[in-house]
Amino acid sequence: MADRERSGVRRWLAWLRNSPWLMIALGLHVILARRASGAQRALYDPLLQRLRELESPGLLMSGSREEGPLIGNVFAQSQPPGRGLLVRRRDGARIVQTAWLPESTDET
Repeated sequence: MADRERSGVRRWLAWLRNSPWLMIALGLHVILARRASGAQRALYDPLLQRLRELESPGLLMSGSREEGPLIGNVFAQSQPPGRGLLVRRRDGARIVQTAWLPESTDET
């Protein structure tokens, strides 16, 4: 991606960050990924605060309980590879297993 395109994307994201109602109206899906360590400090970001206020669903993979509640009232915990907690407003926290399928090298 060219620098000009990156700049445009950054401006658009900055604008979107200040407009949480627009995200609801558009049905925008946001995927955030980061390490669990230091995640509690990151929750002071305005976008993350708004997502937390909306009780957006989240997938919490392995992490340290010392980070505090990260999604709703759910704390991270040590998990085997691929295992996590799917946290949703209605269902609470459920244990889920994720999978990874490498790209096929077969040419068809």
